Amino acid sequence: MQNVILYEDKIQGSGVLESPCYAKSKIEGKFYVGAYTFLSHLSKVKNCFIGRYSRVDDLCTLGLNKEKKGAFSNHFFNYAENGPFRNDEYYQSIKPERYFYEKEKITLIGNDVFIHKGVTVYAGVSIGDGAVVYANSVVVEDVPDYAIVAGIPAKIIGYRFPQDKIFLFKKVKWWDKDISALFEDKKINLVNNSHFIDKIANAILPDKKFNTYYYNNFDGLLTPLKKENVIIGPSHIYLWQKAISSGQYMPNNYFLVGIQGASSFSENFTKTIKWLSNIFKEVYYFVPDFRIGNAGLLNDETDEQDGLFIDPNLMNNENDKRCYQRGISFLDDMATITNVHYIFWCLSGRESINKRDGKFVFDGNYKHPIWNLSELKEKYQEKMVLVEEIGINILENTINDGTIHPNAQGIALLHAHFNKQVVEK
Repeated sequence: MQNVILYEDKIQGSGVLESPCYAKSKIEGKFYVGAYTFLSHLSKVKNCFIGRYSRVDDLCTLGLNKEKKGAFSNHFFNYAENGPFRNDEYYQSIKPERYFYEKEKITLIGNDVFIHKGVTVYAGVSIGDGAVVYANSVVVEDVPDYAIVAGIPAKIIGYRFPQDKIFLFKKVKWWDKDISALFEDKKINLVNNSHFIDKIANAILPDKKFNTYYYNNFDGLLTPLKKENVIIGPSHIYLWQKAISSGQYMPNNYFLVGIQGASSFSENFTKTIKWLSNIFKEVYYFVPDFRIGNAGLLNDETDEQDGLFIDPNLMNNENDKRCYQRGISFLDDMATITNVHYIFWCLSGRESINKRDGKFVFDGNYKHPIWNLSELKEKYQEKMVLVEEIGINILENTINDGTIHPNAQGIALLHAHFNKQVVEK
């Protein structure tokens, strides 16, 4: 039984829902809604992943984009958007062709989170497990596990439990367990019950299984989905997602998170990968071209790394090296997550094209001055999956326009490979 309650005409996007859940909010973009989570029909959710047993009350907005610090103007044109002025000649003359910073950041909401009435959560914010956000607050920064926040902007005003109890909650992750055996006494008081918290932490509890479904507003159907693989990456994953959204393919064993022009050192991308690694069996990260996101080099050191696409005015040897170093730093940070794998699709394509054209080949050996696949193989040998291992010929299965985006055959091969069930090792 699906037992997923939603308003199909209020969903513009695709995502994953666990059963049971109540998700009648207006939902846009990419989404994940965990079991027993409640989303009020009077709220709006955009590009948001939400865990289990969470509550979002009336009139909340999750995933609201905010202005970019240092922007020349607050107007639409600064962000390469038309607004209502698409046909205005002068307006079009001052509108840049592209905006080089993230506008579709994913907002991450943990398990057992309570977001009260009228709250606004800005895009890219992470709210930890067990947190509480009081009514009418505006959340602009990440919220720690079990914190209580309030205000504009929201600030920590306390924690739900002492730190030793929070440690126990984070250790046991009760929302993943079947805790029904602990409720034989239906008159139990669950407030200020330290003994019950200890009891959960010490109990040997089985995992609680929930049915999971994929929803695509192309057909408005809920299709059973096994949480085998999640694939996250830049434009080539976005194009693969478009093929699914048009009804060409139906994923049964994978979920895609594709963001056009995403950077290898995007902080939001990294947080999203870590979040998803707790839910899916395997996470495959299609590492972007290291030059992507070079506009982030202009940010202050304290600002979030949120560059998008490649700013041609910032392309030079020094900046390319800085981007590469930042990308490697982010990959090193994720290397400790056992179920995260790296696929260097872009670099594999660039090297293959360069070798074919005789670039950076000396005495029969290929050597790029900054990045080389052979060096990354050695560095990440236990994390790396070669494109050949997933059945791809990077020259034959990509569009011949320099983008290294997968062509129709490439997308078909990717779908066939990742739609297979993961074999337990």
